[in-house]
Amino acid sequence: MVATAGLAVWFDGALHGSGGTGGGAGAVVLNTATGRVVWQGARFLEQPGTSMQAEYEGLLLGLDAAARLTAALPAGAVTSVAAHGDCKMLVRQMSGEVVARKTAPLHGAASRAAAALAASTGSPVRFHFAPRANNHWADSLARGAIDAFTAAHAARGLAFLRSGRRRDALSALRLARSRGAPCGDAALSELLLYCEAAADWPTYLDTFREAQACGSPIVQVCVPSLLFLPFMFKSSPASLSPRTPHSGTIRHVCMS
Repeated sequence: MVATAGLAVWFDGALHGSGGTGGGAGAVVLNTATGRVVWQGARFLEQPGTSMQAEYEGLLLGLDAAARLTAALPAGAVTSVAAHGDCKMLVRQMSGEVVARKTAPLHGAASRAAAALAASTGSPVRFHFAPRANNHWADSLARGAIDAFTAAHAARGLAFLRSGRRRDALSALRLARSRGAPCGDAALSELLLYCEAAADWPTYLDTFREAQACGSPIVQVCVPSLLFLPFMFKSSPASLSPRTPHSGTIRHVCMS
């Protein structure tokens, strides 16, 4: 970074689907003198609620990074900070044009962070609206946080599954959903296949219910097997072992 420079904070927030069950926040900080990225980061949001809340979390992430960068440099090295986002309402709220009501706590936190930066740089933080097409970097980081969180939990579930721990695999997928991660259709599908191969019908049913709870499309193609479950349970436990598959079983083909 040059002796004196400004910082540009680009921020964004994202939700998984509707309902605010999970989201991500992303931010990029650039040196305005050189145009180079000096910091970038993202984090997963559990139950962010609304897209506006996710946007504020992205702003807070970027302002916090700008504050740490400013503190790490000699006094006077950072002369200004500007924040750019693609949410017009947030920009208007932070600029004082509109009163924040539903997002008052997050707005208050962002205002305090901006005031602390202004004290450090000697100039107020400026807020600018940017079209979404110009904010693709922060948007990618926010969405990437959701994908990374989901992939990590799915991998944990698959590790349990492939070591024969079907109930633990289901518990891992349930934990991921409780923390707001999108439903892992591929992981649920594989768990159903493993349960059917092992004739583990109780876990099969619980997995099907989990798929229903998170709105997974695999429930539409797994119903044929479920129609035969009452007939299967009339047989003795020995007849339900993997070595002696019941003649009433219909193989399902779940989406991956």
